[in-house]
Amino acid sequence: MYAHPRGKMKQELTIHQLAAIGAIALAYNELELAIDTVLLAVLELPCAAVSSSFNNIDDKITTITNEVSHIITEQNDQEQIKGALRTFREFTIYRDAINHVRIMNLMGHVRVDPKLRGAKSATIFSDGSLNAFYDHLIALEKELTSAAMLIKSISTLKSLASDDPKTELYEEGKRVCSFQFRGYGTRRQTLPQIPRFPSQSELRDVKMRWQEIQQTETMAWLSIWSSPQSSVESNQTRS
Repeated sequence: MYAHPRGKMKQELTIHQLAAIGAIALAYNELELAIDTVLLAVLELPCAAVSSSFNNIDDKITTITNEVSHIITEQNDQEQIKGALRTFREFTIYRDAINHVRIMNLMGHVRVDPKLRGAKSATIFSDGSLNAFYDHLIALEKELTSAAMLIKSISTLKSLASDDPKTELYEEGKRVCSFQFRGYGTRRQTLPQIPRFPSQSELRDVKMRWQEIQQTETMAWLSIWSSPQSSVESNQTRS
C-alpha cells in the first residue's frame, strides 16, 4: 500500500496548533452565519428566500454594502459596516491559508514548529498567532451580529407611523444597538495585530507546486511496479 513519505500530521503540528486550527474553523463558520444575519436584516426577507438567491459570499457582501447606504443615515456606522465586510474578505484568505498549513509547512513556505524557527523564520502559524486570529474572528462576529441588530432596529423605526406610541421605545432600542455596535468595533480595533498570512496568489502557487510534487511521487511509485525487473521478481515469488 502506498505510504506518503512526508510523515504524519501529528508529527508536523503540535497539539495546541491543531486545537487552535479547529477553533478557528468553528469561529469562521459562526462568522459566516453573522454575514447571513446582516443580509437578512438589510433585505427583510425570510431566510429560505435569501438562501436560494445567493450563490456565494461575494454576492452577499456586495448586496449588504449596497443596501446599507440606503438604510443607515449615520456615515460613521456605514463605514464601520463596510470596513467590517472588507475585513471578513481578508479573514477568508487567512482561513484558507490555515486550512492548508500542513501543505505550506511541508513545501517549506513557512515553518510551524517553534523549535525549528530561527530569528527570521515565519511565525504566522505559532500558537500565539493562531489564537490572535481566533480572537479577531470572534470579535468580528460580535460586531457584525450587532450590526444586524442595528439595521433591524432602524428598519423597524422607519416602518412605524409618526404617532405610534412605541416610537420612543424603539428609539431607545436603536440607541442601545448603536452603542453596542460601535463598542464591538472599537474593541476589535484594540486587539493585538494579526501576523501577515499568505495571500491568495501565494497560497495558489504553493498548492500548485504541492500537486505537481504529489503527481510526480505517485507516478514514480507506480513506475516501480510496472518495470520489467518488478515483473520478473513477481514471477519468481509466485514460483
